[in-house]
Amino acid sequence: MARRGSIHDRLFQRTFRDPAAAGALLRAILPAPLTGAVDWGTLTPLSSRSVDRRLGLREGDLLFRALADGAEVLLYVLLEHQSKSDRPIARRLLSYTTGTWDVFVDRESERLPWVVPVVFHQGRSPWSAPTDLAELIQLPSDTAGLPVPSFGYVVEELRLWSAGDLLRRALPAYAALTLWALRTATDRSFAQTIGLLGHLADELVRTATGREAFESILNYLTDATDEDLVVLTTVVEELPEPSREVAMSARDRLIEIGIEQGIEQGIEQGLEQGIDKGMHGMLRKQLMLRFGDLPTWVEERLAQADRATLERLGERLLTAASLEELFRC
Repeated sequence: MARRGSIHDRLFQRTFRDPAAAGALLRAILPAPLTGAVDWGTLTPLSSRSVDRRLGLREGDLLFRALADGAEVLLYVLLEHQSKSDRPIARRLLSYTTGTWDVFVDRESERLPWVVPVVFHQGRSPWSAPTDLAELIQLPSDTAGLPVPSFGYVVEELRLWSAGDLLRRALPAYAALTLWALRTATDRSFAQTIGLLGHLADELVRTATGREAFESILNYLTDATDEDLVVLTTVVEELPEPSREVAMSARDRLIEIGIEQGIEQGIEQGLEQGIDKGMHGMLRKQLMLRFGDLPTWVEERLAQADRATLERLGERLLTAASLEELFRC
């Protein structure tokens, strides 16, 4: 099922398309036998968009190739941010897997690389979808000796992570802060807890591209919450220098944007009000020239008239013989 890219997908993809960040995340969530077998120095990103577009790959989906005990393994990572678990996701992941084989594997090959789907769940509710395709298939009560299809995937629930978990897993600063932003976007607690990870923010902004990276996280937070200015103001108060400076700049830009939008909206509203006022005045003068002093009921009707009504009255003024005829609806 194809879905449009979202702010969650864009931040996730921006951060974890980097093999160093992706490798650190995968080592933290994959089963130990697999992490021990993978040669993480061989982790290479592939273009997930190369897989048949009919499969509906999203902007945030990531695909990597690596060697595990000398054999090729493909790691497919997707961020699932729906509040409810996607029950048929095992079927969708199987389609992605076969599509990946079609694109990246020679059709004459007798062996297929292992594809490991990894679902990173951002939702606040526990993941409840079946983690094996077999659970979706209607089977007889006795399947002994029958060829029952089995296809599983790894699921990691971000809601269970704490700030302490991020620190213990020794993720790169950008990766850790991205995950914490994704984790807290659903309960809006990033601003109240960023002080626990403030040293990571300082570490990040000291790198060559760190300021831009940290700004991308702050921009995500302002887009993901309705109280964007409140969030940034609180973040500024909780952060140490120099990351506080970046947050202050982001907050000030948000204020400037708000002021500019307010001015534009005020100008637009002023122009609209000016046009309406001008139309009222012009029609009133025309009525007085045609019919003389206007009775109170006409003044009241003019005061209540909207633009469409004023335009209609202006057109009927040419043929109406009296005020009563003009205002007759």
